[in-house]
Amino acid sequence: MKKILLWLLVLTMCVSMLVSFSLVGCKKTEVAATTAAAETTAAAAETTAAAETTAKEVSLEGKTIYYISWADYTPEMLDLFKEQTGITLNYQQFGGGEYNEAVRTRVAGGADLDVVAIRAEMRKEFFNDDMMVDLTGQPVLERVKDLSAGTSPDGKIYGIPIGGFVEAVWYNKDIFAKNNLSVPKNWEEFNDVCKKLKEAGITPLVEPFKDVWPCWYVGIGPLQRIYENDPKIVQKLDSGEVKWTDPIWVDALKEVESFIAKGYFAPESTGLAYTPAKQAFNDGKAAMTICGTWNARNDTHGKDLRIGGFDLGLFPMPYNLPGEELKGIRVQGVVTGIAQQSKNKEAGMKFLEWITDPNGGAPIYHNTNGHPSNFKGFETDLGDFTGIIKEAQELPGVETLRDDLFTLVNSSLYTVLSEMYIGTKTAEEAAKALQDAQDKAMAEK
Repeated sequence: MKKILLWLLVLTMCVSMLVSFSLVGCKKTEVAATTAAAETTAAAAETTAAAETTAKEVSLEGKTIYYISWADYTPEMLDLFKEQTGITLNYQQFGGGEYNEAVRTRVAGGADLDVVAIRAEMRKEFFNDDMMVDLTGQPVLERVKDLSAGTSPDGKIYGIPIGGFVEAVWYNKDIFAKNNLSVPKNWEEFNDVCKKLKEAGITPLVEPFKDVWPCWYVGIGPLQRIYENDPKIVQKLDSGEVKWTDPIWVDALKEVESFIAKGYFAPESTGLAYTPAKQAFNDGKAAMTICGTWNARNDTHGKDLRIGGFDLGLFPMPYNLPGEELKGIRVQGVVTGIAQQSKNKEAGMKFLEWITDPNGGAPIYHNTNGHPSNFKGFETDLGDFTGIIKEAQELPGVETLRDDLFTLVNSSLYTVLSEMYIGTKTAEEAAKALQDAQDKAMAEK
């Protein structure tokens, strides 16, 4: 009997162990099955995501985006964009004088418009969610060196500044050397250089004042200095805290008046358009011409255009007074973004990615147009001009006053400086005209 009981006990223990092993095995099988199912689901999700991404990319094939700008885009660049992305760029270029109105008309009329270049003076009107797509946080922005010109006062980014320029003075090094002149580092030294050149019977400056907008260069020193010393001066003008008729502006305009009266500009500047004025400088008819580093191109100051082959130089416009820091007056060219009304925002974003890509459109755009690049990891090949503009381009920068004003006020600034140059407006009258334009712009805001 005892043996039977012993055998029953052993049998019970064996059965119990067998059941336990079975349960453990089932548990492992169950876990393995669950893991496998999860891995299958994840793989399926990855496949689906990849398929969706591919479909998204494929969907851009054959798309057409509409782009307007004032800048030059070569046919080769447009062809390359289509070849590399499958997207057609329908590009329209408008002249500088008509561009702002053309953009307004297209946007207000709801016309096809996807990618748009915004002039600096248009920022107040266009840098908002109603007009432009907010690009803040987009990966493409990581490629850009300086985003200030594409940023609204509230910190949102509405455009990519494709090129970066500095307003500067192109000068004839041979004339400077022959007259023992050094490159001026401030406004007083610049005035002294102009005075010595005139006393030597040499015309200091020739400018294209027939075009009106270059008349900004008549007042660039005194007016830019106010902006540099108080970066919020334009906000104060907008709020009414400061007026154009206040002594700070009237005194600066009187300084402009005095500079004009000294006869430092070639008399023919009044009737010269942009290209003839630059050619007059190339021909040695003046020692200097004020412009920007966008002139670093062979069709503007190339060796074959400079009669006598003089040595060409450039220095940043020295608007600062002695003791003040000299900075490069920045003009961010072709700030490009996506119109809020665009029906092809993804294709528009693809263009922004492409034009900033050193393996895409950046080289052909910058190297063709001679525009100093604003992109990380890419420098424009400007040939002989690279060294000429290097110092000015590398200075700490400040934006230009004229590009921070309302469009209406900016246009008025050009006009009154032109009128001061030809002698039909005094400094006080110019200040009043600017305040009238300011009041009108604020009323229309």
